[in-house]
Amino acid sequence: MAELERQAEHMVEVESRAEVAEGERDAALDKMALMTPRPALSPTIDLPRSLGPEGTAKFLAAINKHRAWPAAELAGMLVGVVVDGRTSLLDQARFAFGCLARPVYQRLLTQSNIVLLLQQGTTKPLAEHMTGQQFAWLQSHLGAMSADARRTGSSMLASFLIGCSEQGFRYSPDLYGSLVPYKEGLTVAEVTEAITLATIRTAERCVLLEDEITRLREEVAREREPADRATEALAAAPMEAQHRREDTAQKRNPVLVYVEKLAASDESTWTDFLDGMGTGPDIPKLFRHAGKVRNKQVTKHFTEKTIKEVWKEKLMERKAGRESDMCDFVCNFFQKRIGIMSAVMGYNLLYGLWKYAWDADCELFLRILQGEMKEEVYYQQIQLQEDLENNLAAMDRSLHGSETGVLTKAEVRSALDAFFAVGQPGGKTLNRFDELMQALDEDQDGPTVVLKKLFEEDREPHKPLVGITGHLSVLTGDFAEAVRDQFVTERQEHFAELEQRLLDETRQQPECTRDDLAAALMKMNPNLSEHQASFCTPQDLKLPCIQKRSAQAQASGVFDLGVEQNTVALTMQRLRRQAVQITRPKVNIALLAKMKMMGSMKKKAAVERSVKTGERNTSLEKSSSLEK
Repeated sequence: MAELERQAEHMVEVESRAEVAEGERDAALDKMALMTPRPALSPTIDLPRSLGPEGTAKFLAAINKHRAWPAAELAGMLVGVVVDGRTSLLDQARFAFGCLARPVYQRLLTQSNIVLLLQQGTTKPLAEHMTGQQFAWLQSHLGAMSADARRTGSSMLASFLIGCSEQGFRYSPDLYGSLVPYKEGLTVAEVTEAITLATIRTAERCVLLEDEITRLREEVAREREPADRATEALAAAPMEAQHRREDTAQKRNPVLVYVEKLAASDESTWTDFLDGMGTGPDIPKLFRHAGKVRNKQVTKHFTEKTIKEVWKEKLMERKAGRESDMCDFVCNFFQKRIGIMSAVMGYNLLYGLWKYAWDADCELFLRILQGEMKEEVYYQQIQLQEDLENNLAAMDRSLHGSETGVLTKAEVRSALDAFFAVGQPGGKTLNRFDELMQALDEDQDGPTVVLKKLFEEDREPHKPLVGITGHLSVLTGDFAEAVRDQFVTERQEHFAELEQRLLDETRQQPECTRDDLAAALMKMNPNLSEHQASFCTPQDLKLPCIQKRSAQAQASGVFDLGVEQNTVALTMQRLRRQAVQITRPKVNIALLAKMKMMGSMKKKAAVERSVKTGERNTSLEKSSSLEK
């Protein structure tokens, strides 16, 4: 990326120089057509601009004053010896400028001898030709120079001490180093080139510019081709990377493919044997088997009991701060419980989950093995049950002063109505609520409800799973089963509606952006602010009726960092895999119980008033008949 940017910058610079050269050439041709024998001297394009108006004026004045000087000699005077990048040596030691001119003129010294002495750092032969101040300064100046600096800079220093160039052109104190203050790091070569361009004849300059234009255009053509290829590759890279990510993300889970194969065949096909998935690296260890596996036709009770034991162990792992893939965990679970890992156990559990997928517990576990849901969905299901139990217990305390463990059907109905926000946006429908109440009647047909029985699991002396300790069964009541069934169903309906709204935003196109998803989320929940909805990133994903997820879940967000567009299919696939928790209005159980008590008291008072009114009317009627 950095190399591409460097090439692009260089190409732009070369093109700019070519355009400047073409402009200079055209201007020169225009002047040549109008002027004879040649146009007035003009500055080169680059250098005068960097010198500023005052520096440019001095540059032109020096050229006009010393037209006969070679460009290199004139440049040597205009730059001279530079100290600290932007200070002329003349400003530091004007008293030493030209101090050796007389002995050189008298042939007591030669410029080449002076250069050699300066390179060697031997200044004693020069002492008799200099004043004490000049000699002391020269020793100090040479002492501060490195050996390399003396070797390369002695010629310029000798010219400063003599006051003329090697070719004998005498330096003017007014022009020596005059351009140095106007540009830091100015070099003799740079000024030489500028003088050459400014002093050649216009026709020659046009020829030079034509050659330069041709060279620059060829350089642009050479560099543009790889730069264009790199630019095209860079532009295509995000889309190719996106396609690779989507191909990886949408690579079908082998367990899901296997279950679809079961569903597509007649059940009689699998009566005796199940086909293995193979031993490929993408096959979970639990199901790595080639050939046939005997179908033991496991019961629903066996299947539910097995996943109950698995969840119990998984919760212990979670509390210990460890996490593992569910398929790998089940594989280890069987190894610990029965000593070996037989493919028969894994495939028969999978077959049972598929066969009894109409059960909420089996369906949820199957979807987790298929990679369609995360384990957090199960933990949220457990949390829903705990919240419901806590709300009913709180209502019991509010109504009776302490927990009696018993509520009337009417009281339970009021609590459930508030807890599930029945008939409200995002809440349960009336039909679903009626299904819950019917299930409650099936569990407990009397006028009251024993709260601990709502989610209590039957403890029956069933034969335990071979090699599995414990005798817990998972035969919960109709009410608990209905709550879990509706939890999974409502989750599926939520995402089906979200997908439709997302397609509405994209106008049925298969691609969606962050903004499309944000708009769909806001329409799902009008109370969700645009700011919240826009944060659908791995750092802070918020969905309508979905609480902020944990830091672990944020890492698997809908849009990867730097990616602005996904397919709708991939977006929904990632959303469905998230741990989704439906938020409901907080229920003030104490206030609800108080309102019910006040309602009961008002009803009782009304009855008492009615009785007293009736008694009073009867007494009046008796008195009236006695009077008559």
